[in-house]
Amino acid sequence: MKISEKKIDTYNNEGVVHLKKIISKKWLKELNKGIKKNFQNPSIYKCVYEKYNNKELFYDDYCNWSKIKEYKDFFFKSKIAYIASQLMNSKKVNIFHEHVLIKEPGSKKRTPWHQDQSYYCVEGRQNVSFWCPLNDVNKQDCPEFIA
Repeated sequence: MKISEKKIDTYNNEGVVHLKKIISKKWLKELNKGIKKNFQNPSIYKCVYEKYNNKELFYDDYCNWSKIKEYKDFFFKSKIAYIASQLMNSKKVNIFHEHVLIKEPGSKKRTPWHQDQSYYCVEGRQNVSFWCPLNDVNKQDCPEFIA
């Protein structure tokens, strides 16, 4: 998938760009399989933000891509690295980590406002994060971005 110069310019000038339908249904299915594996055997980094009646409603985990085939395949076999390279204008892409956030129906807790860069132990402008919802999300539940 070739990203337009306009989209690349938007990303580089504003720090965010909306890229629709860049992940095929095949990869969304594979990532869903990976998520199921992930939370059947979470890492030490799993965190639960909200529970109700002992049911986890909002939780996350990260740094599992090397042990979950579906995540690893996504990074290396889908076009996501190529898309990242275009946005960064780079010939090389390194994986920092994946971060899976799950919000089940009924979750009331909002994701805290934050800036990802402060969490990363990297410097420079060649850094891309992708928000990839695996199911339909209403506009009121989408992340908000500020340029």
